Amino acid sequence: MDQNLIDNTSRDKPKVGQHSPLSAGGWATASLVISYGIGALLYLPLARLLSPADFGLYTEATIFYSGITLAVELSLMRALVRAPGKLEELAQATAWLSLIVGLIGAILCGLLGPLVAIGYNDSRLILILLLLAPGVLGAALGSVPLALLSRDLNFRRRLLPETISVVVAAAIAIGAAFGKAGVYSLVIYQVTRVILNSTIAWKVVHWRPLRKPPDWTILRRLLSFGLPLGGGEVALYARFNVDYAIGGLRLGADTLGVYTLAWNTSDRAAILINSFFGNVGYATFARLQQEDPALLRRIYFSVTRLTASIALPIFLGAVLVREELVAGLFGSRWQGMVAPLLPLFLLQALWAIFYPSVSLVLALGHSRIYAIINTSSLLLAIVAVLVGTANGVVGLAWAMFAVAGSTSLVWGWLAIRSLRPNLQELWYTAKMPLLLIAATLPAIEAVHWLGGTSGMTALIRLGADLSAAGIAFGVVAWRCWPSILQDFNQLRHKLPKEQPTEVGL
Repeated sequence: MDQNLIDNTSRDKPKVGQHSPLSAGGWATASLVISYGIGALLYLPLARLLSPADFGLYTEATIFYSGITLAVELSLMRALVRAPGKLEELAQATAWLSLIVGLIGAILCGLLGPLVAIGYNDSRLILILLLLAPGVLGAALGSVPLALLSRDLNFRRRLLPETISVVVAAAIAIGAAFGKAGVYSLVIYQVTRVILNSTIAWKVVHWRPLRKPPDWTILRRLLSFGLPLGGGEVALYARFNVDYAIGGLRLGADTLGVYTLAWNTSDRAAILINSFFGNVGYATFARLQQEDPALLRRIYFSVTRLTASIALPIFLGAVLVREELVAGLFGSRWQGMVAPLLPLFLLQALWAIFYPSVSLVLALGHSRIYAIINTSSLLLAIVAVLVGTANGVVGLAWAMFAVAGSTSLVWGWLAIRSLRPNLQELWYTAKMPLLLIAATLPAIEAVHWLGGTSGMTALIRLGADLSAAGIAFGVVAWRCWPSILQDFNQLRHKLPKEQPTEVGL
């Protein structure tokens, strides 16, 4: 079988080759970095051409658009990535579902316009959500080729649609902004990016669905996994926005601005860490749970150990230097960020460490558990935020830590319960991260204390703290290098070739 997903001599059968989680993770991270970089550059000219009100109006609309898109796109992709069986039949069924679900999502997005306009008292939201509706359909239609590439761990080829779409859409949006399109330039960017991403993904994959109805048995089985997953995605999305919604109402725009910047400061590293093994981890576990459970087990513990070894020193170290971080990078007027950064950094550490556990539980087929946990955490988050905001922005941050942090621990517990490791495996997983924080945190504290008494500026003290942490981290990592190399070797394993004649879901 050809190593590539696509055999150019056949446009009817999607094929899966061999790629390693390590190379896939590298390409996934590269895609994120490039997309984020282009996105950041996009907002520089747009910030000069558009008003804050334009960005605010766009944000109000995309709260609902993004929720619908996530539920539609991710449920379809993850169902196809996970499902065992004949790949051609699975792709055919998912293609039909993508059209149906995409149309339903697009219609829902358009119909929400009047209700959202009433809620925000701005009639412009009706047209904005109507214009965003094709983006929902476009995202759904792109789920099949992107899922096929993910299933193959071929994230190198996913890089092409994900980056080209951002570049072209950004150029068109900037041109529209120069043409006085206002908030609609942001709408143009979003819809253009999604449609281009899906179109190029189809060009990359080449496979086309046949003009015949799908197997209804396969459709039902895909829906039995995808529907709870979609509900769980909506609940998760709502949970990660309930702090903004309630916090903004109870604390006001100024305080919410402090919290928003604190959150964005805390989650950048977590997003980068999780990009390496986020979608890659789910696709890897989904394949291995069918074909090589022993390798799945080894990869899970290796990834968790490597993730914890990076996340714990970064986020616990950030807790120690958060005063210098705020003063040096943002200035004294943002001093209110210092206190909420403590729980937010701890929250992001737990999220990063146990993110592979979420992928594992989903890959094992527990989409209903996923929906139940995310719905429960949403309800708890609403209560916690209502209570926490009584203590201002710090209370809001601790409320989110209590809910999101405990939810991350639940995912870790479920993963351990599924794999049932012995104490030796657990200690092996925890040993290196503990050694790294035992070295880096005292180094930061020592330099931190010396810098505080020397009269250096906050930025210089921050640089000294980070240098000390980097040296301590490097020394311990060098001593642990054989273990680190062993973990990376686990991730170099290429997945078994998928049998195109495999039957049964």
